[in-house]
Amino acid sequence: MVEITQWTPEEEQRLRDQSSRLTQVEIREFVNRLAGRSNAEAFEALQLLYFRSDAFGDVYPYFDDFAELMESKNSYHRSRGLFLLSINAKWDEEGKLDRIIDRFLSHAEDEKAITARQCLHSLANIIPCKPQLKDTIRAKLTNLDLSRQSENMKPLVMKDTLRILDLL
Repeated sequence: MVEITQWTPEEEQRLRDQSSRLTQVEIREFVNRLAGRSNAEAFEALQLLYFRSDAFGDVYPYFDDFAELMESKNSYHRSRGLFLLSINAKWDEEGKLDRIIDRFLSHAEDEKAITARQCLHSLANIIPCKPQLKDTIRAKLTNLDLSRQSENMKPLVMKDTLRILDLL
């Protein structure tokens, strides 16, 4: 599991415990908060949905909502969508991620370096669950256009890219 932030062991356990007790109504409420105006509430929702998705498949039905977030004009929303799509790859028996992988991978060239990097980091969740996508991922990463990135961010994006290529 790729982490969206570094937690203390106590904080991670609290989030895991709290997410394990979410009801379906609460899950829907948290999904709705992902694109809300309050970044603090959206980040809390992201963390809880992320840990819930790691343990249970009952967040997967919101896959299309996450795919929509991935296409937002707001880079924070895009990043949230990418993370939740990636952690739900393990539950994707319908092949939804396979059908949108090109759109997902396009964010590796996102205008915002943080979103590009988070897209790349998220691939570590997808690769073990979706071996059929390895060739597509490899092809995209070996032909990345980093021209939209600032000179100081290019080395970081390249380092992330090489790390993911090593997983393939």
